[in-house]
Amino acid sequence: MNIEEINLHWTEFSPYISSKWPRLTGLDRETIQGKPERLMDLIQVRYNINRAEAERSIQALIEQIDR
Repeated sequence: MNIEEINLHWTEFSPYISSKWPRLTGLDRETIQGKPERLMDLIQVRYNINRAEAERSIQALIEQIDR
């Protein structure tokens, strides 16, 4: 899976969000709705990191899930 495929695998991916990014609220998770751009935007805001760091963080979780 890659970042663009998050929406296709949302039911598999979404349970990991709370443990990986605990600062994301329930409303944040509802707002994401499988959209990788929304996930990146919210990670950037909640963790005060740049887009590249947010993307790397998401990719690291995807790789962990794929193992």
